[in-house]
Amino acid sequence: MKYFAVLYNTFLWAMIIAFMMFKNVWLEMRVNIGLCFFIIWALLFVIFVFINNKKNIFKRYTIFSLINLILCFVIALIILSPSAMAYTPSSIIRDGIYALRKFKLNTINIAISVFITASILIMLIPSLIKKRA
Repeated sequence: MKYFAVLYNTFLWAMIIAFMMFKNVWLEMRVNIGLCFFIIWALLFVIFVFINNKKNIFKRYTIFSLINLILCFVIALIILSPSAMAYTPSSIIRDGIYALRKFKLNTINIAISVFITASILIMLIPSLIKKRA
């Protein structure tokens, strides 16, 4: 479960970095930010798995993930406007998987929402079961 928590949290951080890259017009016009998002996500995942194996920093990954979700949402609202939050994440991911004509932005938004919600539930349910037992 700790690897899943690392994967989820690095997804959020990579998306924030991609938002910052997206706001830079010069960089956005010359670099595929979607591809950069996936590269940053993979690099962050490898780095934090290595750090976690050394120091076990994700002991309470459920609480950390919930706080991280709220914090990343607030940072994303600061970086982007609320109306831009509706299309920017899906646009970045669609560019990264080179599916400009295959998927609509709404389809990718639904997939992102399902991933975020299901991930929190997957991390939250085992901790709730442990507390009950």
